[in-house]
Amino acid sequence: MSTFDGFVREFPSIQIDYFRKNTDRPPPLACFLSHVHSDHLQGLESFRTPFIYCSAATREMLLRIEKYPHRMNFSKGILESRKLHYKHLSKLLRPIPLNTPTELDLTPRLSIRVTLFDANHCIGAVMFLIEGNGKAILYTGDIRAEPWWVNSIIRNPVLVPYTLGIKQLDNIYIDNTFARPSHAEGLKELLNKVQAYPDSTTFYLRAWTFGYEEVWMALSAALDSKIHVDRYQMDLYRSLAARGVNDAPFLCGYELGNRFVPGCLCEDESSRIHSCEPGLYCSAAASQDTVRITPIVTRTNDGSEMPEIGAGGGGGDLYQVHELELPDQSALEQLEKLCSERIQDTSALSQTRQALIDAFRSRTKALSLDNYGMKDAHDLPLEDLVGILSRGRPDNDSASSKVKQHTHLRDRQGKSLPKTIHFPYSRHSSYSELCHLVSAFRPKDVHPCTVDPLSWDEEVSMQTLFGHLCSASGFAHDQQMRDLTANDPEIRARKRARYEGSFTTQSSQQTSSMVDSSIPEPFQSSHPPPPAATSDLLSSSDRIPLPSSLEPIEEPAPVPTDHPLIIPTPSPETAKARRDEIRRAWHMLNNAEPSERTLYQLNSLPSSLAEEESELSKSEIAPTPHPPLDNPPHATITASKHTSSIQTQTPSPISNTNPDPNIQQHILNPQPHHHTQMTMRPKPKPKRTANPANHSP
Repeated sequence: MSTFDGFVREFPSIQIDYFRKNTDRPPPLACFLSHVHSDHLQGLESFRTPFIYCSAATREMLLRIEKYPHRMNFSKGILESRKLHYKHLSKLLRPIPLNTPTELDLTPRLSIRVTLFDANHCIGAVMFLIEGNGKAILYTGDIRAEPWWVNSIIRNPVLVPYTLGIKQLDNIYIDNTFARPSHAEGLKELLNKVQAYPDSTTFYLRAWTFGYEEVWMALSAALDSKIHVDRYQMDLYRSLAARGVNDAPFLCGYELGNRFVPGCLCEDESSRIHSCEPGLYCSAAASQDTVRITPIVTRTNDGSEMPEIGAGGGGGDLYQVHELELPDQSALEQLEKLCSERIQDTSALSQTRQALIDAFRSRTKALSLDNYGMKDAHDLPLEDLVGILSRGRPDNDSASSKVKQHTHLRDRQGKSLPKTIHFPYSRHSSYSELCHLVSAFRPKDVHPCTVDPLSWDEEVSMQTLFGHLCSASGFAHDQQMRDLTANDPEIRARKRARYEGSFTTQSSQQTSSMVDSSIPEPFQSSHPPPPAATSDLLSSSDRIPLPSSLEPIEEPAPVPTDHPLIIPTPSPETAKARRDEIRRAWHMLNNAEPSERTLYQLNSLPSSLAEEESELSKSEIAPTPHPPLDNPPHATITASKHTSSIQTQTPSPISNTNPDPNIQQHILNPQPHHHTQMTMRPKPKPKRTANPANHSP
């Protein structure tokens, strides 16, 4: 799910995929919309100016999307609803053709050039190449950077100067919702499974958001059947035909001479394949004999399945969405008070309060009523609303539930066939796919569009993930997150609560198994690790929910009330000692015997440490006459596959002070697939003179 705030550092006068007002910045001169998933539409309900630039398909679909937000009227004691759509944007949405550089005048003296490229995510989804005033950035939006797609992008005439190195991108704003495997692999698995069923079998695919059009087309072609959708969905896709969208003829049909050739979508309930909205009357979709087709993101190493619904945003975009709005703290507190008065079961009350708090903390500040079966909740008494919420969400088919078996459906070998078919199909990129994309451009910087501040650490920083693929060493977002973590006491407290009180061994192991296997594991230090959660690279929607902000956070161990918990700030002496220690460790490894240096490669010192080199005495460093090693920009220390530890015999000691993990990560970058631990013998060292800096470089 996108958490991007819309601000582009290189072009501060524009805003992308986020349309709420920001009092700390001047109003934008132009806005851009990459696609129609709901997590990219925040603020469009009340948007009035300026122009919004997008693809033609995005414009047509956005103007036809319907939502039904519900708001609590406490004075009347009822839940009110209204129909919401984006028709008021019809004169503000300006479509730009794909692969066509377009000059946009922001002011009489300021202009930019914008080019749109297909993003391989859903119909109408695009990337933006923005150039002007000596700057250039690529905003990907949500993408699926499969190899064939990257190869087509880098051959685009507009992008060739950047892939050849003639021009350089200052930044890539990237979709870092890591997932796997490829679309082709997922479709192959799905088609193999449906082919095993008898020809009379009826299938139901819940395409809960835009982006499953290829699944429709593949199923229709393989089973030689139309796809039944409801009238709302049909109207959305028919709007694309007039705009000449590539997939529109296959989906909705086309004119051939004097006759009409139908597409794969239809409103005929007798079709074998259904993808109509849940809750609408359809005898086939409601039948217990219908085989459900449910997409998942991926399967973990232990066989667990990660559900697709909610991963990467866009939940419910393809249906008429009903949501309970929680616009401010007052509305949340009034509803919470009403729940406390009406719900007697403590477990149900806790579950309801947590659902409301999670919804209030979300970007939309809304709770989906569709999940509670409340499709027609118009003028509903608030007491009835509380009663429905207290019962919780109904148990629907999910990717994590046990697959039920049919009793009468058999394959050709007579084996019972499952009632639910799961297949991997993610609309987002894997880590290796994103590395392929970034390496094609070698930008100066990379900025993530999906970030959870509570789980961010150096292991998921842009420097760690993509630093070896960039042409510069400065990563603005990483520094922003470091400053936020260091200066925001609320973030520190909530991170401490999550790390020390929320995680169990089982949940940590399960979360770790979901990470793309192509991501290299961090270097394992011989020092005892601090109490920290296992870092994962999944979207924030997959994280463990935070404790309620309205409840006290329980510490894992009792603390005296007269001694509050204080996070100590490192002293200047400690910071200086850490930097000195890292310098000594680097020289120790660099000056080792040639026979020992064959076991690893060594990166260069960070610039901040190199500048302080002159402050150390020669006796402390004690260089040996061995020639230095070649230090390529992405060199890493790699222990031999058959060596469990290395005992270094050089005289330079390493103190017991734990080195700064940021600098240690810079020097000791692990190579993928080598997980041997390197052990160093620590030895105490007296403190040196304090440095004025109050933090490690």
